[in-house]
Parts: sequence; structure tokens; C-alpha cells
Amino acid sequence: MIGSLGATQTVRVIGTNIAGNSIAESFVLNGGMTVDGRKPFASVTKIVLPVQAGSPQTVFVGYSNRLGLLVSIASGADVIQITRRKAGETSYTVESLSDYVVDAVVSTIEPLSIAPTTDSFEVSVRGTQ
Repeated sequence: MIGSLGATQTVRVIGTNIAGNSIAESFVLNGGMTVDGRKPFASVTKIVLPVQAGSPQTVFVGYSNRLGLLVSIASGADVIQITRRKAGETSYTVESLSDYVVDAVVSTIEPLSIAPTTDSFEVSVRGTQ
């Protein structure tokens, strides 16, 4: 999310995750700098903007490389393996776990390098009860 230069208000994004559950996250704009979220939205249903005072301001909302997992994990050690099928390839290859940032708090993985939107991923995780 990016706001106009000088924008420092809080913007709230509401939507659903990959399981269809409602999720929301608040972002504090940082004067024209990109602010990345932590929660993995599958869809955005509403963006709540603050009352605007002064000159017109703009907010841009986009997406990142962060991928949400279908199940909750307790720690990064619960991610056992990540495989990736790159665009144009027919099979998956095992990726190094060190090439990903795992966020157990919101159960996401994020490739350290940009992944084309046509790449596919499979993630194996340790189950919890």
C-alpha cells in the first residue's frame, strides 16, 4: 500500500483469506513509501480510508509475494518442504527453505526473490492437533 507524500493516516483493509474466513488489517501510511501487510488476503472486500483533511491524497493498494498457507503453523520449523513449478515448466522442483521468509504468526511464506504470477507452489507442513 502506498499513500501520497505526507500521508500518515491509518487505512483498514477488510477481506477474506484463502479458506474464506474474514480477515482485516490496518496500515499506517508512511508518506509515499510502500507499506507491506502481513496477512494473506485472497480477496479484498472493503478499504476504509480516514476522513481527508487538507489537500487531496491518493492511496494505492496492490499485492506482494507473500503466500498464505492453508493451515496454521506454530513456528518456521513446521515448514518441511517447498516445491515450485516455474512458468512454462511441467514439473515441480524442491526449493531451498533458506530462500523463503516464514511468518508463523500469520502462517505465510515469502520468496526472497520475486516470483512471477504464473509460478505454482506446493508447501509441506508439519501437522498440529
